[in-house]
Amino acid sequence: MARPVATGVERTWRDSTPETIEADLAALWREGADAGTPIARAVMSNLIVFRGLVAEGRTGLDAVTGDLPLDEICARHPSRLIMIEHKHGEEAPSAPFAAGVAIVTFGPPHARYGIEQIVVR
Repeated sequence: MARPVATGVERTWRDSTPETIEADLAALWREGADAGTPIARAVMSNLIVFRGLVAEGRTGLDAVTGDLPLDEICARHPSRLIMIEHKHGEEAPSAPFAAGVAIVTFGPPHARYGIEQIVVR
């Protein structure tokens, strides 16, 4: 099994809406660029994770992803992570009602790379 190439994991998170995900991600990348540390953006693939509702009434990244080893997976295979949390048993499908985005950076200060995380409920 491949060893992770990452050290120094850092996450910048913001609440979003389904309509503003791309704009919010762009804003996070701009904020990272303004910090002055070069970050390579991993854009080779998408990792899509579906899961049932785990934290009704709670919001934020940790409520949806806290018990999953997603950082370890992304450290081994840098890709955009899209987490879709779905409430099973709904008779009529509905549009997403909440979202959040994050930029997660890995690596030493002189060789950072970053991935996007998107959470949709």
